Amino acid sequence: MAKREHLFALCLLPFLGWALPTPQTIDEFPRSHAKDFYLWSYMQESNDAKRIDELFAQSSHVSLKYYQTYLKNSSHEADKEALRCMQLDSASLLDEKQPTCITLALTPYKASLLSSKERATLWKRIDKHPLFDWMPLLDHINDARSVQKEPEHFLRLFIEGGSTTKQRLNHHYDASFYHKLEPLKEFEKFVERAIIDTKMAKIHRELLFFQPKTALSTQTIFYLALNKIAYGHFARAKEDLHTIAKHDYLQSNRDKATFWLYQLTKEQRYLEQLTHSTDVNIYSLLAAQKLKKELVGIYAPSFEESRIPKIIESDPFTWGKMMRINKQASTQEVCEMLVDYDSPLSQSTFAFLLERCGKYTIHPYVMPFDTYIKSKEPLEKALLYAIGRQESRLIAGGLSSVFAQGALQIMPFLSKAIAKERHETIDESTMFDPEYNIPYALHHLRFLSKRLSHPLYIAYAYNGGMGYLKGEFARGLFQEKGRFEPFMSMERLTYAETREYGKKVLANYIVYAQLLGKEIAIEELFDTLVP
Repeated sequence: MAKREHLFALCLLPFLGWALPTPQTIDEFPRSHAKDFYLWSYMQESNDAKRIDELFAQSSHVSLKYYQTYLKNSSHEADKEALRCMQLDSASLLDEKQPTCITLALTPYKASLLSSKERATLWKRIDKHPLFDWMPLLDHINDARSVQKEPEHFLRLFIEGGSTTKQRLNHHYDASFYHKLEPLKEFEKFVERAIIDTKMAKIHRELLFFQPKTALSTQTIFYLALNKIAYGHFARAKEDLHTIAKHDYLQSNRDKATFWLYQLTKEQRYLEQLTHSTDVNIYSLLAAQKLKKELVGIYAPSFEESRIPKIIESDPFTWGKMMRINKQASTQEVCEMLVDYDSPLSQSTFAFLLERCGKYTIHPYVMPFDTYIKSKEPLEKALLYAIGRQESRLIAGGLSSVFAQGALQIMPFLSKAIAKERHETIDESTMFDPEYNIPYALHHLRFLSKRLSHPLYIAYAYNGGMGYLKGEFARGLFQEKGRFEPFMSMERLTYAETREYGKKVLANYIVYAQLLGKEIAIEELFDTLVP
């Protein structure tokens, strides 16, 4: 068991003097995502171009946000100029004389904000560059016949041109046009975005009768089914949903399709199927409650206080290594690791490994932060744990791809704003400490709770932001009762990540509330989403 021995040595590192980096010690740390976070933090604080270049050279991955931070005070003038070009807005493009700079900045959305004459000027200035041969079509998007001649450009403008351009492309098209679109890379993205948008009625009605000639993903089949449901074509929608329930590789997606079959038919057999799901989700939980059954797989482990942890979960470097080892290890090796993490101070790691050991049919719900939330009401605790479980698996050293930190994945700009409100001083490592991360998350959740009435809305805002959620309400989501509400609105959020995030947090919330002694009436919880 060489891997397990390596893991044991790895997790002893915090006890052997391993410490989080400082600007002076960061060079000693191996390349990793955690190191990238500290490099990014230090590059923001430094005005020394030479030192910034040294820090950047140690990076393991470079995102645009990361690169922008580097360029701000670096010595690379050519790259700074490229960044300046990329950030030009549509009005500034007209003043730009360098063709190369214009090509770096120009997008379908920026072009859509210009007049026809202004676009012609830019088109000439870049010498009609072939990468931008979608530009002339912007002058003809009100004409369906012209649009149908350019299927690739249609997809580009529909997906990248902004909401106004998309609405102008909402025409009646020939059936053959959709078959021209079908083989193209962005076709399935187009289908999803068109059906989610309630203003695309003309395209909706034509997609009702679209008969694909190639195999589509089950996700696209689901949105085609959703469109049929919205327009009352229930029999054909059922065919699509049966396909998903049978063939999708994700249990959660199969359950979603089964739930919609129940919504269409009200046949109890679909609820029965959901109670046998190996996944814990809003659909299986609702079915189990309606039929007064218990879902298999929900597990609240207990831990002996005397056990010493073999990992410090608040260390993002150690946790990053754990993630890599877990990925490389076999299922049997992961199961054998569990005994090393059966401690109250490493219960989130234990839960993470147990899920993998159980092949994702065991769903552990741990509560590692009771020390910091003893005085809170059960439903407030349930919401905190529900969000943390989805954000980071409740790992204190969790670090996202965009550098959200800690168990509750708080973004650096938000932690700084909260610190200012609380009159506290923090540094780049503070949010890995649950003693700060949990109170800061509660601070933000209180802010959201004062403005939003439902845990699902709070989850949406926690993930996508208050501004985003207000925009979704303005689009008409969750505003009117209907036969398939709130579930239709839940599938029409524009951000796919937020769409699925909300469902998972809500399922976590229901389970944690029950574990904390508060039984949630799930149907009532859904009924209160729409006024």
